[in-house]
This record gives sequence, structure tokens and C-alpha cells, in this order.
Amino acid sequence: MDFVTITYNNDLENELLKLQAHSFKFVREPFIQQIIVLFNDEEKYISSFCKKFFDEILPFYPENIRNKVKLLTLKDIDLSFETSSNWFTQQVCKIYISNHIQSTFYVLLDVKNHFIRYVDERYFLNSKNKGFLYRESHGDNMLYYYHNCLQYFSQECPYKENVSRKYQTVTPFLFVTDLCKDLIKYIEMREGVSLKTFFLNKKLYTEFFFYEAYLLFSNKMNNYYEIIDRPLPFSTIGNCNPELNYNNYDSKKFILQDESIKMFAIHRFVIPQLSDEYKRNLLFFYSHFYKSDIIDFINRKIFSM
Repeated sequence: MDFVTITYNNDLENELLKLQAHSFKFVREPFIQQIIVLFNDEEKYISSFCKKFFDEILPFYPENIRNKVKLLTLKDIDLSFETSSNWFTQQVCKIYISNHIQSTFYVLLDVKNHFIRYVDERYFLNSKNKGFLYRESHGDNMLYYYHNCLQYFSQECPYKENVSRKYQTVTPFLFVTDLCKDLIKYIEMREGVSLKTFFLNKKLYTEFFFYEAYLLFSNKMNNYYEIIDRPLPFSTIGNCNPELNYNNYDSKKFILQDESIKMFAIHRFVIPQLSDEYKRNLLFFYSHFYKSDIIDFINRKIFSM
């Protein structure tokens, strides 16, 4: 399996990427085909990021898999943007990277994601090697994009019984490599422009919903995925008030006992909002999964930002 993380020029992102790199100790080595880190930012930042990556970030990956880690820039995947990294350019990259994937599926990660328990292929694939695609609830802002994507492909919502609970749009997300390539070609043929141009000009779609709508349109959803309607086997402290009842520490500490949760995430925008007590609780939480040197790193380099 290939793993892909897309990052950009930001100090806190770099520190979170180090934590993610270290967390690959929980991924069974034979399961990893390659780990791709794609730097999606302006050319003027490439040199300094490359130096930082090889000097500071790469050593955080377990030594036995460092030869599987590959750093790519936009130029390496034949992409360029007129603007600096943003939400829409990130989305385009997630699809275009398919042209550089070696495995049938690839796992798309955000920098905020890190493993906390051992995983192998059965975390992502069922016994018939179909990928797990989860359902999750969405607010009105995301449902706007969801319905736009269905409308583009002339598809009916398969989950009309629940207004908000639709397909997954959070990471880790499992893409089918060839279907992403097919989607790129389909848009080029239908629109007469690249998927990049189409996506950035319209700004009506999101990558995950667009991909899922294409799977419905091409009648390939059930060929490649098992749809799962149960709690996600990963958890995130999201980009909102960390004291809300679904974002506070009390809503996360169950993970210490729930061994089905094998990945955790902290959005970088929420970190400056965390109280000292929340941070202390998280350091205790992480102490169940990481050794003291990593706990110290989290405290000094991530929580101090």
C-alpha cells in the first residue's frame, strides 16, 4: 500500500509531520510499498523545505522504512498553481498524485493524522480486498459541495433517509489508484480542460465527494468498496472550539480503552486554543502509545506553537 501526505510551508505542519513520520512504527513494514510526501507550495520555498525534510523530518521515520519515503514537489507531478497552497489546490493534488502511485489503493493522510496502534491491510481492506469507505455526518457547508458533486454526475443521493449522514470526507481516506486516473481522463474529455483547471475555476466541489460521485456514476462503488455505517476507527480534535462536547478531552479519552481506534489527529488550528489542562491530558493520553522522548517532543515542539 502507498501512503500519501500533502504538506506546505508552515512550521507547525512540519512538526506534526515529524510526529506522523514517527508513528509509522505502528504500520507493518511489509504492508508499506512507498510513503510519498508531496510539497504543495510556491517554488521559492522548495529548497528550504527539502533541506528541512532530509535533515529534520526524515530521521523521524523508522529506520527500516526510510528507503521507502519519497519527497515530491508539484513539478514532479506535472502541476503548477498561480496561487500559494490553499484548500482547493490541496484537493487537486490528492487526485493527481494517483499518476505516481504503485499500489492498487493509496491511503491519503493529512499532516494532522498519526498512528497510535498497530495496523496492517485489514485496517483499510476487508477479507475480499475491498476498501472500507465510511459514512459520516456533515454540516450544511459540506452538504452544499456534496449535492453539487451528485448533480454534476446526475446522481441521486443514496442516503435520502438521513439529511446529514453521507459519505466520508475525512482522512485517512482510501483511494483506488486507477479510478482516480480514470476520473482525470473523464473530466478532460467532457470539459475539454484539465481537472485542475476545471476544479479551481468552478470551486463547487470537494475532492472526496467528487470522487465518490464519480464512483456512483461509473457503477464501480460496490466493486471496490464496502460501505461502513458505524463509528470511524480514527478520531480527530477538529478545527473548532476544543471545549465543545464532541471536541473536548472527555470525548476522546475512551480511545485509551477502544483498541479499534488506531489513528488520531489534531488539527493545527486548534492547537493554540488548547488549555494547559487539555494539553496535560493529551500528554498523558500519548504516553500510552509513545515513549518519553516523543512525549517531550510533542510538548516542546507542537504544544508550544
